[in-house]
Amino acid sequence: MRKLISTLSKLRFWQNQEVINPNPVEWRFLAKCNGNNTFTIHITAFIESPWHIYTEQVNHPEASLLNIEMEQNAFVIPLGKFNEIGTPIEQYDPILNHDIRLYKIAVNFVQTLKIVGSTPIMLKGIINYVISDGKNKLETHKKEFEIPLNENP
Repeated sequence: MRKLISTLSKLRFWQNQEVINPNPVEWRFLAKCNGNNTFTIHITAFIESPWHIYTEQVNHPEASLLNIEMEQNAFVIPLGKFNEIGTPIEQYDPILNHDIRLYKIAVNFVQTLKIVGSTPIMLKGIINYVISDGKNKLETHKKEFEIPLNENP
């Protein structure tokens, strides 16, 4: 009987514990063919509350806290830079001591690419990013990705 009570107590204890996601950002990747060997890639971050993802320091745009690096590929030509699509919040961050741009729910990074040839290509890269809970936690993360281009339907 004591073992049963002990086991039930332990189960109740574990059920009451808060489940903490080790990385509260979910990434999704998509490539849309625009025709003429041109693709628009979408790299979307979905952020759990109360977390947010930083992109850049407002007064120092070259000091980005989010960097998307694509692996060099002679058959892939980026047309311009990544554009951020979302609802940015610009505010002073006491943890970083800077005015910062951040996103709370989601942000979509979009870039157009030109592909040389018709062979299927796997676009590979890494996203380096910083997240915060806005109070006292600041974490850096890396996310590797692969996005297929020119796949046969």
